[in-house]
Amino acid sequence: MREVLVHTWARQGSVNVQFPFLVEPWEDEPIEIIGMECALLQSSSRAMMTCNSYRPDIFFMAGNGETRCDGMLPDDVMLPFPAAGGQDPPHLDIHIEFTSFPYFLVYSVFYTAAEAV
Repeated sequence: MREVLVHTWARQGSVNVQFPFLVEPWEDEPIEIIGMECALLQSSSRAMMTCNSYRPDIFFMAGNGETRCDGMLPDDVMLPFPAAGGQDPPHLDIHIEFTSFPYFLVYSVFYTAAEAV
């Protein structure tokens, strides 16, 4: 069994700016994403979704008034994400339509090191 790693980011603010929240590759080697969690604290949203410009696009969604969108993928599903560096890097992103402010957002990605081919 491969080691599961987690990387977490946080952002706070009082107005609806700089969204979507973009995360470029952070590891020196390719990874395989197995889950995500996005939690919105001190606020609420009309809609929230976590996405990936690499492949496929939408991971998880939350509806009106929900403050979390999260999930782990099935054991046999891992979404590849490239290593840091390179030209025009892909990104993970969160799209949120806020209904109240201020907000505090916590975003975690669960992943493993990509297996050598």
